[in-house]
Amino acid sequence: MSAFLRGPLSIYIEGPPPSCSSLFSEALPMPCTAMGTKRQRKHLPGNEMVGNANMNSSYCRVACLLCVLLCSWVMGCSSTPPQFDDQQNRFHSPYVQQNLRAVVPSVVGVGASFKYRVELYRYEMVNGKAMSDTNSPTGYRLLRGTAGLSVISRTSDTRGCGLILQSDDRNCLVLTSQHILSLPDTMIDFFRDDYGKLTDRLSYRAIKEYTSYYVIDLTNKFDPASVVVADVRSDLALVRVDPTQALNSEFPFGFTFQRELTWGDPVYVFGFPQSMKQLTTAVVSPAPYAGYFAVDAVSRHGYSGGPVLYVRPNGELELAGIIRSVPASKLRYILPPPDLPMGGSLTVEDLRNSIVAEDDLIEYGSAYVVGMEKIGKFLQESVPQLRRQGISLSRRLLPFIVE
Repeated sequence: MSAFLRGPLSIYIEGPPPSCSSLFSEALPMPCTAMGTKRQRKHLPGNEMVGNANMNSSYCRVACLLCVLLCSWVMGCSSTPPQFDDQQNRFHSPYVQQNLRAVVPSVVGVGASFKYRVELYRYEMVNGKAMSDTNSPTGYRLLRGTAGLSVISRTSDTRGCGLILQSDDRNCLVLTSQHILSLPDTMIDFFRDDYGKLTDRLSYRAIKEYTSYYVIDLTNKFDPASVVVADVRSDLALVRVDPTQALNSEFPFGFTFQRELTWGDPVYVFGFPQSMKQLTTAVVSPAPYAGYFAVDAVSRHGYSGGPVLYVRPNGELELAGIIRSVPASKLRYILPPPDLPMGGSLTVEDLRNSIVAEDDLIEYGSAYVVGMEKIGKFLQESVPQLRRQGISLSRRLLPFIVE
């Protein structure tokens, strides 16, 4: 924000004394000026001379008051960002909200679609037990025909958030979490016995056939993308997408490469749950793991890869990291047969066909963040691989210059 005056401001005071005029000329900053007009002295009677002196004194006081008010206004409209004394003002000031609006176009959704060939196995049971069969691919006798082995296709999607770090005429690079873009090549599961314990009887085997990646832009369009660099250790990845009008806004602020966040630092967190861009506030707590910190954001599925923005005391924003994971525990439950009608009672046969399932139970209220130290090292180490693909990183993205 910049402040200026539309032309010089002139204040006319009739006949100020020299001392008041001198004060005025020193106090008013440019481009504001104060001008006095001289009036020819006349020899007046005594009473009129006293009245004129009082009038001049009054003019001087008014002029000084106007000077103080004008200087305060000019200083208040300075282009220097404001300083906020408390965290609440930092979060909700118009200046910070203006900066957040500038960030929004650079926040995108990131996703992957995985197609699997799934083999389902069903066994011939005698007295509730599977029979061994050395000719069977699973080691147990299968039911005959397609009842014993059926093949289906299954598609699985993962989604998260990302941040456009760099965009030019040829490439748009998005920083995100690696785990969004990766599922195992092969997944297997085994039947459980009556007590819920795993057996060695194979239930299904899923083999990945292909993977596609995409970026969700400002218009909610799914643009095809590719993974150019991925690192499992740091859980970071760079995704390339063709630049478009809706994918050309790179992150407009700086990075906390040289700053270590500590207790109580205020941050904003972006996410992309349910294919909808969202924003929340949080405060920082140090994590027991080097290169990471924690925030008390209510993050959930879709927040992985979301940028975490540090709010500086003057209201400026800096990228402090991206969301990596949330604490979770395992929830085990009985999953009845899929054809069981709603409200129906379980029979003995239903119980035999029920399975014990296990899912992640997210502990909402905290999340782990990959800090800029790890992100900086990841970007630095990615330079040679990117160069082989004809992509050059901007120097502002690197904590030190690579020749």
